[in-house]
Amino acid sequence: MNSSKNPPKDPPVINIDTNNFVRICKRGHIVTKTNALITKQGLYKCRLCINLCHRRTDVKKRQNPKYRANIYKLHKEYRERNPFKMRARTKLQRAVFNGYIIKPDFCDRCQRYLPVEGHHYDYSRAFDVLWLCKMCHEWLHHTKVEVLV
Repeated sequence: MNSSKNPPKDPPVINIDTNNFVRICKRGHIVTKTNALITKQGLYKCRLCINLCHRRTDVKKRQNPKYRANIYKLHKEYRERNPFKMRARTKLQRAVFNGYIIKPDFCDRCQRYLPVEGHHYDYSRAFDVLWLCKMCHEWLHHTKVEVLV
């Protein structure tokens, strides 16, 4: 007999596919293989819960004046070290804002309809970009793969 005070320790498993499993996290979100994280306590958390937790921590951090001053200093140093990159990014942002370049609705690599970011292979050609979603853009930078535009 299961009372409401003592819920089962392991969430129920719903088998949909042999390659994929679905669980319910403690907040009621669906957890799959792609968005699952097992904590030290053995609980399943989904990416939504993790992101919510990180957002709360980030808000507290950003309210700290010392943290904000340090971030501003780091951004300023980066802009001073990379004026060529900043110029190319600004040109692209202005062209998109003014309507000279139309930003697509889908990623050039995975073809999914997600918000996209411009990736410059050559900063001397500011308008020659590859439009990638956040995941593909990170993948490209972390794997150091050269993809022909």
